[in-house]
Amino acid sequence: MLLLAATGVSNRASAAPAADGPIVKQAYTAPGNIPVEVFSDPAVAHRPLMLVLAHGYNFSKINMVNIAEAVARAGYTAITFDFAGHGENPNDLDPSDPFPQTTADLENVIEFARQTLHGTQLALLGHSMGANTVLPYAMKHPEFVATMGVSGNITDFGAGQPRNLLLFVGTSEDEGVIEDYQNAMQSAQAPAVLPYQFVQGTARLGVMIPGATHTTILYSAQTAQTVVDWLNAALRSSTLQIQNEGKAACWLDLAVNSIRLVSICA
Repeated sequence: MLLLAATGVSNRASAAPAADGPIVKQAYTAPGNIPVEVFSDPAVAHRPLMLVLAHGYNFSKINMVNIAEAVARAGYTAITFDFAGHGENPNDLDPSDPFPQTTADLENVIEFARQTLHGTQLALLGHSMGANTVLPYAMKHPEFVATMGVSGNITDFGAGQPRNLLLFVGTSEDEGVIEDYQNAMQSAQAPAVLPYQFVQGTARLGVMIPGATHTTILYSAQTAQTVVDWLNAALRSSTLQIQNEGKAACWLDLAVNSIRLVSICA
């Protein structure tokens, strides 16, 4: 299990460090009548990346706020939305076959990010049902900077898709979810020998959040910080090198800068 906590990050290729001021949240309606909220830090003039966050079944965009605010404070733009049948979305969702609709909703929000917000570099993150939506989508669309799945059930990956894959699971989740996470990491061919290559898009990392359940994993400071660190490294298009020596500290060596990580390696 690894906690990435980068310090000394250069502003050259990643977002400028955000101030501790208030995060601005703006409400929109995306195509398909999808309620969207956009999080940003007004103190940051240039935001080089947008992260689209997809919630889980019987959750809503409200549950993604902790991660969204952390991403905004890091100098990026975070976009949350409600799937059909959830939150403020007035559209119906067929629970027996939700993924055609959730995929359509995701596509509409991505199009909103590109057309309305003028996003040029996007990353995806999904929780549970959201993970089961964004991960297959990203495998077919290699243009995303990085893809992150939290507590999902997708287990069939290749070595190269989706690009720069980060997976999470809580240690207090159901056994089936943990087993799916383990199978996913094996399928994704998470390298036994590091470094991870972000330029090629083949970076893979799995993070187990201690004590986290299917819900509380979204509110974990470790989850939010790891998401930010992964975005920083992916956006730099550099080499992520983590050297694990038992319980020793891990290191993140980027081509632009060298960053010390606070970590728990097991």
